[in-house]
Amino acid sequence: MKKLIAISLGIVMALSMSTAVFAEDITHNYKPTEEVINDVQYLDGLPLLNDKEIKKLDKEQKDKSGNAKNNKDDISIAGWEEWTQTGTSYYYTSYDYDHWNNLSSSAPKWKLSTTSTTTVQLTGSTEYNFAEIAKASLSLAVGTSWGRTYEVEFTAQPWYEYELKSACKVLQRDYEYTHDGWFSNPTYYASSHDKYGTEQWFFSHPYQQ
Repeated sequence: MKKLIAISLGIVMALSMSTAVFAEDITHNYKPTEEVINDVQYLDGLPLLNDKEIKKLDKEQKDKSGNAKNNKDDISIAGWEEWTQTGTSYYYTSYDYDHWNNLSSSAPKWKLSTTSTTTVQLTGSTEYNFAEIAKASLSLAVGTSWGRTYEVEFTAQPWYEYELKSACKVLQRDYEYTHDGWFSNPTYYASSHDKYGTEQWFFSHPYQQ
């Protein structure tokens, strides 16, 4: 990234929508990598999901829940008669963006602002008291909103473009439950979507038409 030369930077971080301490609250001074792979947008190597895509995951997990597994050998790490965590992953959501071009030879003061917020939620099957099992690992109660407003104040260089991006980083925990039935062994799938933290990217570069 090109150096941010001769700028006076003050970052004013607004109060979180929740009072819990963020696991991560990170400022990056570089342009994040953005790409689309198999119709999914990625931000700095992680999926960037919107509400529609999270609802799609919820439906997919519910649709495949209840299908039978033939025997215990098919279950591997998923426990019998108990919800078992089978994996973790991360994704971004609530992406926001602000920018400004200083198309002059002066060096004015300016401010950029973004807001990224989301909620702690569950997706997939609700069978066998999943909500009670999942909440033991959650940092906030299900339905709690969390996020942050970022404001960056700076003195702009002449003929420079300034950009600010932010997103919520979510910790997804995946679970399975296999019921030991009389005639079949149906398996259920669900996930919790927990607060991990917010991240911002603030960077600048010479203006290009």
